[in-house]
Amino acid sequence: MDVKTKVKKDKDLFVSEIECEKGWEKDLGKNFLSYRKTWQKVCENKLITEFPMHLNVELNRTCNYKCIMCPRTVTRNTNSQSEEPLMDTGLYKKVIDEASSNNLYALEVSFLGEPLLRKDLPELLSYAKHKGILDVRIHTNGLLLNEGISKKLLDAGLTFIQISLDANSKEIYEKIRIGGDFQAVVTNCLNFIKLKKERKLSYPVIKVSFVKMESNKNEMKRFVEFWKNKVNYISIQEYIDFKSFSQENKNIVNNSFVCPQLFQRLVIQWDGTVVPCCSDVNNKLKLGNAWDNNLKDIWNSGRLKAIRELHLSHNYHKISVCRACYASKSGISR
Repeated sequence: MDVKTKVKKDKDLFVSEIECEKGWEKDLGKNFLSYRKTWQKVCENKLITEFPMHLNVELNRTCNYKCIMCPRTVTRNTNSQSEEPLMDTGLYKKVIDEASSNNLYALEVSFLGEPLLRKDLPELLSYAKHKGILDVRIHTNGLLLNEGISKKLLDAGLTFIQISLDANSKEIYEKIRIGGDFQAVVTNCLNFIKLKKERKLSYPVIKVSFVKMESNKNEMKRFVEFWKNKVNYISIQEYIDFKSFSQENKNIVNNSFVCPQLFQRLVIQWDGTVVPCCSDVNNKLKLGNAWDNNLKDIWNSGRLKAIRELHLSHNYHKISVCRACYASKSGISR
């Protein structure tokens, strides 16, 4: 297969995405296809829906890795006042219930933690699916993706899984993904693919990702060759040094930049804190708390409207978080 003809680039996120296998969306039905078309229109035209189309919900702030390029590792102290920074199940169900009543399309249980550390993850995903959420997603390092949990995730109706790998050898992988086990993760991925095929499922979509760095760039071609006939997508992302990027580029202004996340989603952290995007890891644009506020009210709040207006009027740089965000420096409007 000539993967070169199937590469899609998102220059704003410094990502090249290789589509390896098509056809999965049709099996999710007309409503799913309609949702994907609406998503595209919202992103392209910066439309404001009554409720976000997508929620990122952080089930836990804990992680079993300390990856050298992760913002969790390099930009902040991840210690919490709580010994177990886990989202309360009651809060999760409150969020899902409100989302369901407002016809939420997509849920991704990720932010700064590893979702497979939640023992009740399959039950939580199943709850969302039974509430009518079409697109249920996880992003994982894959170390805990054993056969037992894989079967439960398939049973729960998972539609998308992204597994971060970043290497094609044990030596390089374990230098980048500190705390990981390369062979265990590869075995888990292959077993997940096998289970999906045994059930004759076209989904969940399986994506493997590779953050291109000086230490692993010579493995990128072999990485693509190994995975291209096994998964739906391969994501290649340019390395962003989160620790220094914002300081080095704080005076760069891209007059055409309008962030699509402001029109797509909300991010709900483990303790209920709501922020407008995945780049606000230090809560500088805190919009409220899901314990105390309705998400619909937050989505339509004056504070978030003002942030959107600054972007639409090409004044995003007046917001410190947006000015420092690596995505705004790409030179390409989203």
